[in-house]
Amino acid sequence: MTSVVRIDDTGRIVEHWAPEGPFGQIGAPPTQDPGEPQTGTPEQNKRYMQKFVRNVIDAESPENAGYYFVENFRNHDPAPGEKPGLAGATDFLRSIYAAFSGFRTTLDQQVAEDDLVAGQWSQTFVNTGPYLNFPASGNRIDIGGITITRVRDNRILEQWEARDAVSLVSQMGVPSPLGPLEDDEPATDRDEANKALARRFFYDVWSNGKLELIDELFAPEFTNGLPLPGQRPGVAGVRQLVRRMRSAFPDGSVSVDLQLATEDRVVSRYTFRGTHQGTFRGVPATGKTVEVTGIGIHAVGPGDRITAHWGYFDDMTLIMQLGLLTLPTEPPPPPGGKPPGGGPPPGTGYPQRQQAQQRPDVTQRITVQQPPGQQPPGQQQPPGGQQSSW
Repeated sequence: MTSVVRIDDTGRIVEHWAPEGPFGQIGAPPTQDPGEPQTGTPEQNKRYMQKFVRNVIDAESPENAGYYFVENFRNHDPAPGEKPGLAGATDFLRSIYAAFSGFRTTLDQQVAEDDLVAGQWSQTFVNTGPYLNFPASGNRIDIGGITITRVRDNRILEQWEARDAVSLVSQMGVPSPLGPLEDDEPATDRDEANKALARRFFYDVWSNGKLELIDELFAPEFTNGLPLPGQRPGVAGVRQLVRRMRSAFPDGSVSVDLQLATEDRVVSRYTFRGTHQGTFRGVPATGKTVEVTGIGIHAVGPGDRITAHWGYFDDMTLIMQLGLLTLPTEPPPPPGGKPPGGGPPPGTGYPQRQQAQQRPDVTQRITVQQPPGQQPPGQQQPPGGQQSSW
């Protein structure tokens, strides 16, 4: 006679099973009072299946199957080699416990209606013996599945089950012939979606000032590969840039002129137009209108969010249109010749540099004469000196 007991954390016996009870009667798990139904309502049926998992599956006790299955139990989705009925289910459990041990099952969720109970489960165990003629690997196996059972009058009548059996043998070391699911979204469609994502930044965020979209368009781990001086890192820097641009150029707008994309990269060439009405990068408002271009590369990651950016903005055109830089109107004098516009003859040198007025703001231009011998390193001193204007 086989007797099975379950002991709780305090060392006390809380459940007991045996083919016959101590007085010769057929035994049943004494977890309910005699005559009290263990199945019936959906909640009772859920608890009944929880006991089945605990007392049969995780207890690795196929002999307890008779307390749960009816004799003519039907498995609509039998495992390879599993025969019908209670005897078939019991033999199958014995073969499983000969190949695997250390079962730990978690019921992730249960759904019950009338006499049907569905349970999604995850399970871990160790491959300690041959299975389906594949040799034992000693590997730990993690699989999952969903089982639907019909329970009535304290017994399981029938069962339907779907489980990741291919994953089981793959974790034993048997190569799976199945690869990843093919991408049903053509590359061109994905590229167009990424282009549209970049355009949302230029039009919705930058042009229209919808700063609330920044967290939707940019991933939390976003990095800026080419930040401006003083720009904060990450998403905060994007918000900082848009705010400062819209504050300095409140009528500013952006148009996307050209885009190309492949895989996770989108390249956008854009034009910014606006009137300089506020301080931007230390330059007070000039009231001048600007039209400046730039090119940016955005990387798009999981969840269709921007994860990185690299870009250049035509700052030279910007400062010229704001009147902060004036290019020389005449070319430098030829070697040994007389500087254009007159001046001392070659060899006599320029007079001492005049004291430049201190500019009251950064928009005022200063014109200075460079004396001989004080050219910046790497620049050749032309005869008679050279004039630069900022």
